[in-house]
Parts: sequence; C-alpha cells; structure tokens
Amino acid sequence: MNNKEHRMYIGFYTQKELVVVGKNDMHLLTDKTPLINKSSLDDLDKIIITHDSDDFKITVTRDGLFGIRIKSIESDYPSPQSMAEHCNDRSTEKWRLYVDHINAFQVALMTASLISGFKSDLSGVHDITREDALILKEDMRFEGLTSESNKTKIRMFDSNRTRVFCAQQFLFEEYFEHCLVRFKSIIKAKAISHVANLARSLVHYQSGNNNLALALSWFDIEILLKRKLKLHLEEPSINYTVDKSKGTKRFNNGRCKYLVEEMEVAKVVEILELLELITYDLYSSISKCRKERNKMVHGSNLVVSSETANNCISLLLQLINSEFNSDLKINTSRSMSLF
Repeated sequence: MNNKEHRMYIGFYTQKELVVVGKNDMHLLTDKTPLINKSSLDDLDKIIITHDSDDFKITVTRDGLFGIRIKSIESDYPSPQSMAEHCNDRSTEKWRLYVDHINAFQVALMTASLISGFKSDLSGVHDITREDALILKEDMRFEGLTSESNKTKIRMFDSNRTRVFCAQQFLFEEYFEHCLVRFKSIIKAKAISHVANLARSLVHYQSGNNNLALALSWFDIEILLKRKLKLHLEEPSINYTVDKSKGTKRFNNGRCKYLVEEMEVAKVVEILELLELITYDLYSSISKCRKERNKMVHGSNLVVSSETANNCISLLLQLINSEFNSDLKINTSRSMSLF
C-alpha cells in the first residue's frame, strides 16, 4: 500500500444526529438535565474517539462523523493509481464491501443503543450507499464528496441552526465500546452482508415500503436456511463412506449442490425441521413468511401488511443471531424520523 492509501477513511453520518462525548468531556453537561447546545461548540470537527484493531480502524468526530478503514478491504483492493482504475470492477466491488460494512455497523450501533442502561435514541438507520460516502484524510478532513445530492452535507453546512441536544442524543465513549464489540463479532463471523441486508430491510420497513422490506429480508432468510443445511451435510462427524477399503463416499459436492442450491427453500425448511435443526415454532414462522412472500411475488396479494414485514425482519434477525452466535437487537418502531 502507498502512503496515501494509509491516510484514507470512508466517512459517513448515521441516521440520527448526535453529539459525541468523550471520557474527558463531562464538563460539557449540566448537573441535573444534561443538555448540549451544539451550535455553541467550537470543536465539532475534533476527533473524540479513535479505535484501532486488527480488523478495522474507526474515528468519530464531535458532531458524529464516522471515518472507517477496513483493513482486509484495503489489503485486497489497494487504492486506484489511475483514473481507469477508479471505474473498473475492482473499484466497484471495494465500494460494495465498504457500504455493506457501514450498514452493518449501523445495526451494531443500534444494538448498543438498545441495551439495558444505554438510554439513547441513536437507534435509527438509513440505507447508506456509495453516493452517501465521504472520502476522508487521516485528520478526518474531506478529500472529496461522491455525490452532490449527499444528504449528510445538509448537516455539515447548515451549522447556523440552534440545536439543543439532550442525553438521548449523546454518544458516550463508554457506550460506543458496546458497538465495537458487536461490530467485531459480525466481521469475525463473516456475517457482514447478512447484517447489512437486515439494515436495508429495516430502513424500507420504517419508511413504509413493506413490499421491499419483505423481499430483502426473505432473500437473506433463504440464504441462511440453505447455509444451515449445507453446514449440516458437510459436518465431519457424519460418515458417508460406502466402501471403506476404497474410501468411496455416497455423498459428494454434486449431491450437496443439488440438495442445497437447487432445492426449493420450502423443501429445505421441511428437511431442517425433520432433522430437528430448527424448532417447530421457527419452522411455522418461516412457513408463514414464505407464504406471504409468495403471495406478493405471484400477485395474489400486492400489498404487504406492516405486521408481515415486521415478522419477516424479526425472523431474519433471529436467524442471524442463531447462525452467527450474536446478540444483535433492532428497533422496528416507525415513530423514528428518517429525514
């Protein structure tokens, strides 16, 4: 990697506007009712939190600008050296990976905001795309913006409005540690894409697009169910040997592909329940969501209810937590503003 590459971050703002309070910033708060007038702060661009681990480095400024560098992505996709490299498939894939990590990070932050003792209202998410990303230098200064329509620029440039923030809008450094723990576990478990899709499904649900919320969540549910069956079939403890002297096996990659990839998910669910790899209650919930998805796809029910979309998103969360041994939480309330 060249020196410039080491200095780069991908920056983003979360859906909820916030003020970051470090361990040495308690003097900013009043005694009884913690309040911060954001317009009175003269250090909004000051880096308050920095975390550097084997997997990623992240910094956060006072006004909630996050800058993240995923080390595996930077290793696999070095920064482009020419204009042509900016537009090739590798550059596109690098952005896709970063966007997935950022959206998964939002779920980790949401989880941290919902745990007991964290009385916060930072549990909103929005579907961050490449168009929303900021390219930042090491000092969190802007290297460039990828979109003129970037909604986060409203926050950056509209600094004259008086904003008085209460405790629910503070991101305390000690609470941010809960977010980091969960984000690390998501990366280690290789669950980034699934958690990112969970975030996208939630965004569409909260904005009233139940059909798309159901479609996105069900897509990932299918992947996770087939993954569960595949892992079971490939379990080393299962002996598929027919002829021990020749080592002949009655199970191979072809049969595994047929049973997992080419089999309808309805049959996969039946097998999982009969093998007791999922509970009967979970089986019933999956079957109900599958039927609602089929009604939407085949046109017998073009309007998905809020309850159905909510159930499908909750089911995806349950499968993610089960498959990757995580404890993620989400807020499906529609009272949160998305704008």
